[in-house]
Amino acid sequence: YPEQVDYLESSMATEETFELVPDMPLVQLKQLIETYFDWVLEEDYDSDDSRYWFWYRSMEKEEPRLGVRGIDDGMEKELALAIGPRVRAVHQALDDMLVVSPTALTIDYLMIHARDTDIVRRIQTMSSAHYGEIRANLLHRQMKPMHLLRTKLSFLGAARFDPRSDRWVRVTFFQGAPLLSELNAEPSDLQEFDDWMFATAPDPAMVGF
Repeated sequence: YPEQVDYLESSMATEETFELVPDMPLVQLKQLIETYFDWVLEEDYDSDDSRYWFWYRSMEKEEPRLGVRGIDDGMEKELALAIGPRVRAVHQALDDMLVVSPTALTIDYLMIHARDTDIVRRIQTMSSAHYGEIRANLLHRQMKPMHLLRTKLSFLGAARFDPRSDRWVRVTFFQGAPLLSELNAEPSDLQEFDDWMFATAPDPAMVGF
């Protein structure tokens, strides 16, 4: 149905920017963390297991890769994918600053902690996005890359996940899509395929629940 969907193409992209609100009171910034990033405050980021992995970008494919901290090379190229430790560090610094300056603003904090500008932008922007963050410690030893892969691939329409290890998975795209011969059928027959792209609830009897 090109007449119904083609015009939507221009609205299917967005510019992703992290907005900074410099005049936000520090008290409010701290409340954002405690309300929308409370899962960060419950984690332990100081143990060896909680900082087991580090992420870096491969030179060959420009894709994220994992290394074991203290064993594998490349720690100097670590990517800041795990926001949990950084958000908690900001929360602690805000606590300390509010004791001295209870009416301080975000800009006052960033004038002292300029390196935190990017994570403060993220906190202020993503606090309004319910599904904006992966709520897990991406550095923890028990973290499975497979979970991240499944999440990302599901956004692209993948189905029938068949994990081959904890780092790669075989999937099926366009599951249930009509075949070419079926697309050449009569218009009345095509109505059967109007909803093929919408996932159906699994039948408990079929999946062993």
